[in-house]
Amino acid sequence: MRKTRMFTLPKNTKPTGEVLALLICKHKKDVERYDTLEKYLDADEPVTMRDRQPKSMLVINNFANYIVQMNAGFLVGTPAEYQFTKRVDASVLTKAYDDQVISDLDSDLAEDSAAFGRAYENIYIDEDGSINSSLMSVRSTIVVYDNTVRHKKMFAFSYVHRCDKNGKEAKDAYDITVWDDKNISEAKLAGVVLSGLKSEPHKLNDVPVIEYANNRRYRGDFERVISGIDAYNILQSNRVNDREKLLDAILAFYNVTMTPEEKEMMLEARVVTLPEDSKAEYILKNINESDAETLRQSIAEDIHKFSLTPDLTDKEFAGNASGVALEFKLIAFILNLRNKERSFEQALMERFKIYNGFFVTKSQMKAIPVSEVDVLFKRTMPRNDFETSRMIANLEGMVDKATLISQLSFIQDGEEIAKLADAEGAVEAGSYGTGGAAERTAE
Repeated sequence: MRKTRMFTLPKNTKPTGEVLALLICKHKKDVERYDTLEKYLDADEPVTMRDRQPKSMLVINNFANYIVQMNAGFLVGTPAEYQFTKRVDASVLTKAYDDQVISDLDSDLAEDSAAFGRAYENIYIDEDGSINSSLMSVRSTIVVYDNTVRHKKMFAFSYVHRCDKNGKEAKDAYDITVWDDKNISEAKLAGVVLSGLKSEPHKLNDVPVIEYANNRRYRGDFERVISGIDAYNILQSNRVNDREKLLDAILAFYNVTMTPEEKEMMLEARVVTLPEDSKAEYILKNINESDAETLRQSIAEDIHKFSLTPDLTDKEFAGNASGVALEFKLIAFILNLRNKERSFEQALMERFKIYNGFFVTKSQMKAIPVSEVDVLFKRTMPRNDFETSRMIANLEGMVDKATLISQLSFIQDGEEIAKLADAEGAVEAGSYGTGGAAERTAE
């Protein structure tokens, strides 16, 4: 096995009981990691927080969810589009995508990938003979590649703990589902013994489980700044608790002797009479709020900086900033998104290939090589359409209308809009010509 997070085995290894048991054992470390990441994502108490006093308050700032939503939203918030280098009819395939609203699945895959470093999609044929896709859990799914330089996918499997008669998870006992390039198999695994194996062809001509890698290290987007998130939460918790403790501050009396009855009366009446040359004051902890706020801002900036995620509440994001200024400020975020796009596109092409192969076997469309397909990601970035319109005016006559119009953020189909604009112009020109002829006839 490689030390990276990709599961690899020697070429042509079969999914025997011993192999599956070994992979599940190694996968448990990843499952522990996923559990920790999900605690941060759901804003549960971070596992690395130090022990708190019984009455103290724990303030959780959900940086993890912010980072995941920002990255996933900017990646596929606007659904990806497919373009073909040649004139082909892919309407059957795109209809299959549209019928199941596959953009929703893309959004879920992007979120899992951003949170856990990877995500899984299962392609299957339902009872009606239609092809569909669904999200698989990172906790129970493993995709296995060969250990050659190509890392060709050999098989994938999912496992679910079996329960005993008392409803408790049985130790090392699982229900197993295995996919290879031809069959889907179900079996029971007890220790290293595989039993009750049942197989049937899935008719998809490839391993129908697709792995979406967030990056080549399979790391989540907030994983590298967990220590910063913990530090931020501790600082904010201490600030709130210090304010709360001011209500329980100790009242010190100087040159005063009070009986227990007098103390009770003072607490009830909230008034005290002090003799001459005496005083009372609270013993307070000196809190330098300015230093605490400076530290808070510094930690927050580091979290955004090292997670490559912008802070859109930053005052430097002026409403009148130019598009170039915004892109320069977001350059690290954009470069990171481009890397994510490449990984995501590779998985989407794998999906396209499986869907295309399915429809080819049913003689509903022709084979389309993935080399002739491009995936277009339209990032949900702030756009200055006024600047864009000026650029369009400057390039008029040098670039075709469809390309220019498509640069505007509110235009979905530049080619269609260009046709409508030409048709509208032709109608207006015709009406003017008819009116002029009518006027000349009247004269």
